[in-house]
Amino acid sequence: MNIIDARGPDANGFLLGRRAAWFAYGMTVALMIFDYVDRQVIVSMFPFLKAEWNLSDKELGLLVSVISIRSPHSAFPWRGSPTDSAA
Repeated sequence: MNIIDARGPDANGFLLGRRAAWFAYGMTVALMIFDYVDRQVIVSMFPFLKAEWNLSDKELGLLVSVISIRSPHSAFPWRGSPTDSAA
């Protein structure tokens, strides 16, 4: 059984060093930007989707809502994509 010291490896008492903390921060910001841009791509396609599929404004709003709800839902490993095969 391994017991981890509460002070961690850093002399200041932090569990991770500055480099690892900045890396985690940078990855979080990058993922948030990617998520924002991903939603904006759908919104920028609204005129084409509306014309091609004859969608109303209400249906387009529902499309963005479904994407906004489904994206974080897919982030949890136990809630994967519905197309994933269950073993």
